[in-house]
Amino acid sequence: MKRLSRTAKKFQARIAGIMRIARIAGVVVLAATAAPATAIDEDALFALSQTGAVDQTAAVGTTAADSEAALFDESLFDAESALFASFDAGIPAAGEEAKTEYLVGGTVAVQANGTFLPESKSALGSSDAVGKIFAKVSIPDSGSLYVSWSVTQAFFRSWTGEGSAPAQLTAPETPVFTLSEIHYSFDFSKKLFFRLGTQLTGWGPPGKWSPVDFVNQEKEDTAALVDKRTGRRALRLHIPFARGNLYAIADFSPLFANTSEQFEVLNTNGGVRIDGTFAGFEFGLSAYGGRTAQARFGADFSGRLAGATVYGEAAWAPEYDSYESTLLASLGGTRSFGSVRQISISAEGFFNSPGMDLSGTGFPAFTSLPAERQASLYQGKWYAWASLASDGFFPDLVNPTLSGTINLSDPSLQAKLAIAFAIPGTLPFTVSTTWNGGEDNTEFTRYYGNNSISVSLSTRMEF
Repeated sequence: MKRLSRTAKKFQARIAGIMRIARIAGVVVLAATAAPATAIDEDALFALSQTGAVDQTAAVGTTAADSEAALFDESLFDAESALFASFDAGIPAAGEEAKTEYLVGGTVAVQANGTFLPESKSALGSSDAVGKIFAKVSIPDSGSLYVSWSVTQAFFRSWTGEGSAPAQLTAPETPVFTLSEIHYSFDFSKKLFFRLGTQLTGWGPPGKWSPVDFVNQEKEDTAALVDKRTGRRALRLHIPFARGNLYAIADFSPLFANTSEQFEVLNTNGGVRIDGTFAGFEFGLSAYGGRTAQARFGADFSGRLAGATVYGEAAWAPEYDSYESTLLASLGGTRSFGSVRQISISAEGFFNSPGMDLSGTGFPAFTSLPAERQASLYQGKWYAWASLASDGFFPDLVNPTLSGTINLSDPSLQAKLAIAFAIPGTLPFTVSTTWNGGEDNTEFTRYYGNNSISVSLSTRMEF
């Protein structure tokens, strides 16, 4: 009888916790719907990745998403197990109230950029702020609610030269808030982990390109200071086991498409991924598809080989119905030398069968292409990237990175020198210079022409 009473109290505590989550979710949803999302013009915000105004090539995979994952104690393959262990250590004793934990934070980056266009004898300047703010509430035995918004604000725009100002300088006068993620996470006996809501997923090893990133509606911009992507409405299941993880996801986004089959439950797309470790390497297999999405299959690996970190991905989609067969593959690695003044050499190659030579396609015609054709670094068929970075160059105060990316289909080239400063008593900042070269209207010259040079100053803080 005593055992039954204690079980009933535990059940009451769980129900009470879920009701608290529901009340908090109601407040969050009301706040989110009070200010509807506005489309972000990325061209206007940072003058595109073609200007090379930001530096993220010092280390492969050190992205805004990685920083946010570190804040949550979430890794790419053990997210839920680490996340829930921090606040779900055990069931509270009878009569003991579950402790609610709150976490609020974010990432904010401010950037100023100047670009000189020698062919048109023109120059433009811009300054923007971009950030992501998040809030999280966690109740043991009940789960956690997470919500994040991205925010952008244009501070400054200028243009001098012949003709009219480029269209990409246009920016909203007021801040633009967009709901990035909102999801509820819970588990059953620390064996099955669920996440329901709008969420981003991370499939495959981090790199310059991500062929097996099947679920997210847009590819990550690895040159961005902050990841501003919006997640998909989905239900995700995670089952960790001894040497790996199993993921399954039901993608509900097609149910909200503005079509005649809106809300048709059979339009739900599905995905599955399994990863595990063997002989010091991590391997993964992924699949995704449905009535409204082409079936895709992927494989990836990452690990240490001959003193270097190596990784690779491949994704294949078969030909059927109105779909064409496609193949995407990437292979890269990083090797570091030294202990105090560390030098890192990184390189990665990418094959994209749907890519094509878009040279000669001017800005107006280019914007009319499908969104997947306009994605930066996914326009051509063959790409190569390399980086030389120094950590502790002047001891721990100055860290330079030299990198270059080439679209072999155009061909066009972008070269960048970024120097990160960490001087005691001052805010950390990065100064970068970028050169874009190639024939007119290629990937890296489409917006500002051949031999354009950009200089930028940026700083970033996390809290």
